[in-house]
Amino acid sequence: MSRGFCKKIYHVKNTGSRYFEEAYLVIRGDTSAATLAEEAERIIREAGMCMGTGKEKSQPKISRALFFVLGVFSSSMLIGITALLISLG
Repeated sequence: MSRGFCKKIYHVKNTGSRYFEEAYLVIRGDTSAATLAEEAERIIREAGMCMGTGKEKSQPKISRALFFVLGVFSSSMLIGITALLISLG
């Protein structure tokens, strides 16, 4: 005895990812064709970000260096103000 199923599959050939060559997405029955391509691109983009391929997730080196310098500056200001308050009190 065998049983068969008929499913709609969306095949994406060019994902734009260096990890994913192709993607196969199984479509639900209530999916409209208008939003299908957008949803497929979103899923692939989010999967790429989880794998470390998304451009949205990476920060430029200048931004990371700026955050580091601001952190060091604010920490030293906090230590300086604490020392000043202790010496005055």
